[in-house]
Amino acid sequence: MRVLVVDDSVVVRELLREMLEHAPDIEVVGEAANGREAVERTVSLEPDLVTLDVRMPVMDGLEAVREIMAVKPTPILIITASLSKDELDVSFEAIHRGALDVMLKPRIESRSEYLEIRDGLVERIRMLSRIRVISRPRRKARKTRTIPSAKAKERNYAVVMGASLGGPAAVMTVLKALSENFPAPVVVVQHIASGFAEGFTLWLQRHLPFEVRLAQDGDRLRAGRILVAPDGFHTVVEGMAVRLTDDPPINSCKPAVDALFHSAADAFRERTIAILLTGMGHDGAAGAASVKERKGHVLVQDEDSCVVFGMPKAAIQRGAADDVLPLVEIPEALVSLVLNR
Repeated sequence: MRVLVVDDSVVVRELLREMLEHAPDIEVVGEAANGREAVERTVSLEPDLVTLDVRMPVMDGLEAVREIMAVKPTPILIITASLSKDELDVSFEAIHRGALDVMLKPRIESRSEYLEIRDGLVERIRMLSRIRVISRPRRKARKTRTIPSAKAKERNYAVVMGASLGGPAAVMTVLKALSENFPAPVVVVQHIASGFAEGFTLWLQRHLPFEVRLAQDGDRLRAGRILVAPDGFHTVVEGMAVRLTDDPPINSCKPAVDALFHSAADAFRERTIAILLTGMGHDGAAGAASVKERKGHVLVQDEDSCVVFGMPKAAIQRGAADDVLPLVEIPEALVSLVLNR
């Protein structure tokens, strides 16, 4: 695997090179100190993956992602300096423009910490470099029809959504297409690197007309509210509220989509609408089957619009999908289900 390392700090570039070249199957084929160099060297060196800082001179990481995905589509891992609101917002905008994932720059305080970070970085590079990214204009989500005020009365439904790799942009696409009087609550489990769930929530807050918050134990489900599962806990539905549980990981995930889907199916039965979006692995498939068994409805993203088809494919193979749709068609299907079922 051939990697291009991009950061305006020489120290960070040297550290990333050292970590990556420890792996016998990874070669750092070049470095760049700004976004313009990143674009030029991606074209000339044709790496399998680019690690990219977001705050750089000449051209920042956000513009570099746009250029790379237009001229030489390549898997991109954003490596951000901090979890500040501004830094996270730029990082998630980069994902929205085509980057695959985000992580914090390594901060090393001990040998054991160094080894843990190095091994995690290598595994992430191996996973992301295998993903095929293509250049194509993003189809804008079609704005769903405005819900007449007479029909905007809160519906006693639970809309539960699960996503993993490629999910932040997909989740945004679905939620941004909904009209502001969408009459049901939404709970989201997004697999993401530790520490980034809050930033993902803040990014959604900035762009959506709903109340978006990181779920807390006991938060009520209500129309106009979107709850995002926090790091390190399963988020489950109990009655008209969510609970955070410290149960063991499911499918090596915590939070797990399956935990959310199973609980919603138990609590809301036929009034559950589950949406399973792009992601690696099979988390969510068993939970989707529970929703379908209890006469709820399962919407699954189709292969062509997924970054990774793993989670949706697992649900389809299990017979748990009621509808398999392009991403841009999911919002309209969701509104129709809530209004007409």
